[in-house]
Amino acid sequence: MEKLWYTLVVRRNHEKLSIRSIKLHLEDKKLEHLVEDFFLPEEAIFSTTGKKVTRRLKFPGTIYLKAKMTTELQKHILNLSSVITIYGKDRPEPVSEETIKLLFESNKELPSVEPLSHFKNGDRIKVLSGPFANMSAVVKAVNESEQKVKAEVQIFGRSSPVELSYQDIELQD
Repeated sequence: MEKLWYTLVVRRNHEKLSIRSIKLHLEDKKLEHLVEDFFLPEEAIFSTTGKKVTRRLKFPGTIYLKAKMTTELQKHILNLSSVITIYGKDRPEPVSEETIKLLFESNKELPSVEPLSHFKNGDRIKVLSGPFANMSAVVKAVNESEQKVKAEVQIFGRSSPVELSYQDIELQD
């Protein structure tokens, strides 16, 4: 039996965590030789100004797994709390090679993502979207891990603290 691609449906926003838990669980059960690869297709998202590029999952809650799908492997994967199901009616159905090839090709064509650490305290920024769109603000704190900044916006002559996502702001010239 050769290794084929299968679609796993997992809890949304837990895709990478699911991959880690599958790998750890299979190593523990000595079944890692049955799994060859994991794949999460992404797409590029451009800001409204077209200057910033971010990536997001093309199919949230979906993992593609290249494996030799035995009943034992299927049982162990489905017993993990983050895995909902393996796509297929009565048994897992493999994804066609053409579909996987298209997904890999679309992933290769993604533009590179800008480095995220270009905001620092004291920077003047412009808000691009949300309730404070087109307003200026001053960065007071940067949270790299969450990709957010805390800034102060002038509203009715008073400074108001707001938390903004990187994708909602840009540096002012």
